[in-house]
Amino acid sequence: MALLRPTLIATRSLRNQIVQQESIRNKPLQSSLTTAPIATLAWIALLVLQSHACGQIVPNHPSMTAASVAVQQRLQSPCRAYVAAPLESLLEVISIEQGIPIWIDRRITKDTKIEIEKQEETLETYLTRVSESVGGALVPVDGVLMIVPKPKQASIEAAYWRLAVSRVGSALTRTDSTPFGWPDASVPSKIFDAFVHRYGLQELNEAPLEYDLWKKFEFRKSSPASISVCLLSGFDLCLADENNQLKIVSLERSGDSAFDVNWLYKASEVKRIGETYWRDWRTRWPDADSKATKTGDYHIQAQVAAHRDLLQPLFPVKKPDTKKQGISVFSGPLKGELEIVLRSLAVQTQLEFAPLPLPPKLGSKSIDVTLTNSTIEDILKLIGNESGLEFRKLGQRVEIILP
Repeated sequence: MALLRPTLIATRSLRNQIVQQESIRNKPLQSSLTTAPIATLAWIALLVLQSHACGQIVPNHPSMTAASVAVQQRLQSPCRAYVAAPLESLLEVISIEQGIPIWIDRRITKDTKIEIEKQEETLETYLTRVSESVGGALVPVDGVLMIVPKPKQASIEAAYWRLAVSRVGSALTRTDSTPFGWPDASVPSKIFDAFVHRYGLQELNEAPLEYDLWKKFEFRKSSPASISVCLLSGFDLCLADENNQLKIVSLERSGDSAFDVNWLYKASEVKRIGETYWRDWRTRWPDADSKATKTGDYHIQAQVAAHRDLLQPLFPVKKPDTKKQGISVFSGPLKGELEIVLRSLAVQTQLEFAPLPLPPKLGSKSIDVTLTNSTIEDILKLIGNESGLEFRKLGQRVEIILP
């Protein structure tokens, strides 16, 4: 077990914070990890100063920040077809396409092959089905998508929410435009230590992290708060504001409503949500507790997923991508022995390849291509370039021109 000894700025005077930050800036980081720009520390100091001056930073609704809304827009866009692939490879392709970091919890089996029949659905519905196929759940946290074990969904979402709306934690919700990442085979304790130094954090309590080796990853346009929940939640830990000081604590809480969170929705917001949607939402979330005020506002206590669902009518609708509209396109890695690749492609596209089986030497040739919004014709050309074969498509039949 590796012990972390990170630290965090909390309620000290701004002068002491700046002195402490200067000592951090002068401490060299490991060259293999992303270094911290001085500007990153500066905006944290500014936010802490504001919190002292105003008593508390007024937090945004965790699901209505600019980064959260942008992710929700992408999730509501039509989903393209993806070829069968291991979970990690598939999500890497989607992450690049959508420009969203997708974090897979360390307890999820990443090499599980995903073979899900194509439907007319949104990206969110597709990713939800992908997550469920590995016993997981899809969790958006301010610009990042997480795939976490289903039993941990409520606790992880609540941990992020409580951090984001807390007095000290709200200073960590501002998006950082400089990527934070690490190379292959990095140890979690070292990664978290680099995270601590990157954001000028001091006086965090010690927390044990199990030894592990993590693949190369990069958070782009993410907040320190969302990065922290990704790094720690796989160990059933999280950052929490306790008496105006950030600490590393357990995700678990006791009680029937342990993972319920509260928010006051203005009467104007409730009106925009609409009576019909409100009634349907109440049916979907019967355990949500809502209490009206004299001014028509509503106090709602419910799980984070219920709050996010309630806000769906308020998210701006993104115009659909009309590129190659009406044409089946596919994305994702396509690798393996030639004959296996062709048989898999036949199942997914409803095409008939002939002649099969191929001669053993030819059928065992290695294919490794990456599809990005590729049509059937594009795919056949890519496979042809890899294998040296020629394909002739005649309707739903594809003739393999043998050498």
